[in-house]
Amino acid sequence: MGDRARREILCGDEVHTARLECGTTLIVAAKPGFARTYGAVAARYGSFDRTFRRPGFPARATPDGSAHFLEHALFEGRSGNALDAFSRRGSLINAATSYRATTYYFTAVEDFAAQLAMLIGFVRTPHFTEASVAKERGIIRQEIRMYDDRPDVVQHRLLMGALFARHPIGAHIAGTCASIALVTPSLLQECFDAFYRPENLAVIAVGDLDFQAVRAVAEDAFAAPPPGPRAGAPAAVFEDETGAAADPAASRRMSIGCPKIAVGYKETRGAEEGAVLVARRCESDFLCEMLFGRGSSFFARLYENGVVDESFSAYGAVYPRIGCIVAAADTPRPAQFIAAVEDAAAHGDESLVEEDFARARRKFEGELLRRCNAPESVASLCLGAWVDRAGVLEALETLRRVTLADVRTRARAVFAPEGRAVAAVLPHEWEGEPAWPAARRGS
Repeated sequence: MGDRARREILCGDEVHTARLECGTTLIVAAKPGFARTYGAVAARYGSFDRTFRRPGFPARATPDGSAHFLEHALFEGRSGNALDAFSRRGSLINAATSYRATTYYFTAVEDFAAQLAMLIGFVRTPHFTEASVAKERGIIRQEIRMYDDRPDVVQHRLLMGALFARHPIGAHIAGTCASIALVTPSLLQECFDAFYRPENLAVIAVGDLDFQAVRAVAEDAFAAPPPGPRAGAPAAVFEDETGAAADPAASRRMSIGCPKIAVGYKETRGAEEGAVLVARRCESDFLCEMLFGRGSSFFARLYENGVVDESFSAYGAVYPRIGCIVAAADTPRPAQFIAAVEDAAAHGDESLVEEDFARARRKFEGELLRRCNAPESVASLCLGAWVDRAGVLEALETLRRVTLADVRTRARAVFAPEGRAVAAVLPHEWEGEPAWPAARRGS
C-alpha cells in the first residue's frame, strides 16, 4: 500500500507524508480537538504551464488561461455540479488556480471521509462538452472583465510584463477574452490527461484525523488507475529571460484618484526547487522587511513626508527560474517615490544591520507559528511545500538557518539597475509630475 509515511512535527502537531500506490502524494496534518476539517486535491498545473512538454512528446503551446478554464470546467461532472453535491452535505467547496498549481478544497465539520472521496472522484472524472465549455467561457469572460477594472491587478500585470518579456507571469492567470475563445473540450481533455494523472496530484487533509484512516480512503478513491501507463510529470517550457528588464516603464490610465506606482527588480536563476528555492524566498522576505518594512527608516521618512500612505507594500516573488523584488504605493509624488526606492536598492546591502535582521526573524517566526492555528493555513503550508518539492518543515528550518550575510549577498545580486522597471496606473486627468523621465505611455 504505497510508500512508508514520513512523520514530521509542525508546531507540536504530527504531519504525515506518503506516496499512495497510484503515485499521488498524501499529506495529513493532525489538529487534535479541532471541529473543522479541511480537505484538498491539488494538481501541479498553473498558468506557468502555458507551454509544456510531456515525456516522449514535443512541446505543446496552449492559450493563456487554460489551467484556470480547466478548474472551472471540472466542477460540471456527469452526475451534476460539485457545488450542489457538497452544499447538500452542508460543506463549502471551492477551487483556485495559481501560477504553479490548481487546488480544489472543502471544509467540513462531519462526514469528512465520504466528502474527501467525493472530492477525489469529481477531480478524476472530467466531462467536457461544447455546451459546458461555452457556459464556463461566459462566466470566465465576466471574471476577466472584473479583473481588468481593478487597478491593483492592472498594475501588477503591467509590472510583470515590463520585467519579463516572454514569461507567462506577464499574463493574467484567467487569460484574456481572446485567449479563452481558443479553449475547446478537446484542449481541456488534453491538458487534463497531461497534468491530472495521479503522480502529478496531491491530497491534503488537515483536522482531528487519523492518518491511516485518511490513507485508506484515498487509496480506495484512487483504486481505478487512469488509462495508459504512467507517463511521468509534464514539464513547463520557458524561453530565456536573462538580461535587462523587458521595458523600463509601462503605464495605463484608469478612473482612480491617486497614481499607483510599482518599482520592480527582476532576477533570473536556474530551475531551482526544494530547499534552494525556499531559501531564496526566505532571503527575499528578509530583504523586503529590512529595507522597506513598516519599521524601516525608508517607510518612516516617506510616510512622514506624505510620499506614501498605508497602501504601501513591498514583497518578493520567487519561483523557479525567475523572481523579483517589488515596492508599490499610492502616491501623489511618483518621481520622489521612485527615486527613494532606487536609492534604497542602490545602498541596500550597506543598510542591512544585525538588529533589524534579528527583529525580522522574530516577526517571521511568530507569523509562521500563528499560521499553524487554523486548518486552512496549515493546508496552505503543506500545499506550498509540495509545489516547491520541499519538506513541510523546510520554511521554518530555513527561517532559522538564514544569515544576515545571505541577505546582503542577495541584495547585491537582485538590485541591478538594468533589471529595474516601473509600472504606473495614473488618473485620466493626471497632469502632475511625470512618473519617470521619458516614460512610455500605455493606453
